[in-house]
Amino acid sequence: MQTNKGFTLIELLVVVLIIGILAAVALPQYQKAVWKSRNTQLKQIIRAITVAEQTYYMANGQYAANFDELDIDFPLTALTTTAQSGSAVCGATVQGTDSARRGKNFYVALNSTATNMSWVTIVAYWSTEPYSCTGFAISLNTGTQGNLMCKEQKNGNTPGIFCTQIEQGAFKNSDNYWRNYTLP
Repeated sequence: MQTNKGFTLIELLVVVLIIGILAAVALPQYQKAVWKSRNTQLKQIIRAITVAEQTYYMANGQYAANFDELDIDFPLTALTTTAQSGSAVCGATVQGTDSARRGKNFYVALNSTATNMSWVTIVAYWSTEPYSCTGFAISLNTGTQGNLMCKEQKNGNTPGIFCTQIEQGAFKNSDNYWRNYTLP
């Protein structure tokens, strides 16, 4: 009697099935980790701009409407903006002509409707799918700093898909355009 050494087709199919199940479980967790690490970049940019805005406020008694007024240098492309209008950054209202910048797959803007620049919200949003117009914001109001918030634009985004599932944020409130989440 002769014995064959090797695997049967059934054994190979079981191994492939197990690998497929493991991949199906691991891939969403991997993608979540990738986006979480990408979000760190946006948070660092917002914090750097916050420090520059606070410095500008202490020197001038109001916040800067334009990036070129801030003592900060980062390699982002300037977007032409019009004062008192929605910018290319997910409709954020700005007061200056250099209030929005573009990075790789994201936008940053100095969002304010106050013509005297008594407050500003620094926003950073993703410009690519699946999280287009989702991101982070920090509000500064007459010398005081708010907390970093996670934001999701209501148009086309499933509630919580970004802020709750990736950033573990808790729903805070919403308005006509945005859902806001507090971050842990």
